[in-house]
Amino acid sequence: MAEAWPIDAHSPDELPAPLAARLTEHLEQGERIRKLIWVPAERGPLSAGARKSGLWRLTRGDQVLAATDRRWIVGAEGVPEETGRWLAIPYADVVAWALTESLLYGRVDVCGQPSGCLVTASLEFNTVGRWMIEEALLPLQAAALGIDARPASSGPSDRPDPPGLPMKFVSFLRHELLAGEWPLGVVFEQRRVIRFLGFWRRLARPAQLIATTDLRLLVIREEPGVEEARYGYTAASLPRRRLGDLVVVDTGPSLAVRHGADVALLGPPLANGPA
Repeated sequence: MAEAWPIDAHSPDELPAPLAARLTEHLEQGERIRKLIWVPAERGPLSAGARKSGLWRLTRGDQVLAATDRRWIVGAEGVPEETGRWLAIPYADVVAWALTESLLYGRVDVCGQPSGCLVTASLEFNTVGRWMIEEALLPLQAAALGIDARPASSGPSDRPDPPGLPMKFVSFLRHELLAGEWPLGVVFEQRRVIRFLGFWRRLARPAQLIATTDLRLLVIREEPGVEEARYGYTAASLPRRRLGDLVVVDTGPSLAVRHGADVALLGPPLANGPA
């Protein structure tokens, strides 16, 4: 999947010509780019097989992500119109975001209301370059949460871990917390598997951790599947100031947010993915 590795760019001039032109069209007067990422199209032999399981929908074309001093801009060239829309979401209009990792598959989704309706800007990438995506999220998190966002230290902490959590969820939680952020309360739910016809099993809901901090509601949901070894997850964040207007929707294996009649998916559409 090497062709879907994110590439750290410094200016639109380093992007392929179609992407550079479209991105320049979307930039406002005086808008400064803080982080620019180009994800080349995935055209390798694993691509078709991966898409049969519902993954790698956007990587058929070149993708770009620009985190500016004002907005989150995502676009793609060479993909179907329904998945290749260019979207620019001002940080003031961001209502939620989610980061998904499943082996080499990564996806970031940002949900906002730039025109009064919920929209989701998405980017798929090879997780070898996840650190670039996390850096691009920092200005968005800082604006949405009203803080100077910094990733938490990877070293040991003197704070005790929430009791009763599986070690992998402790690891997920520590990775997602920002510097100085710590849970005020947590609820952990084991995955729910339904048996039918005596021996077949179907996943009703993956295991998930719901944590509240002084900044946000953080929902960490294990990747769907009935196998014992599940190490991928989606981490969805909703700022506390938005919680009075939004509802988290449990759609089975996936998560979504609802505002009025509008529903926006957070994370990849894995409901029909591998069991």
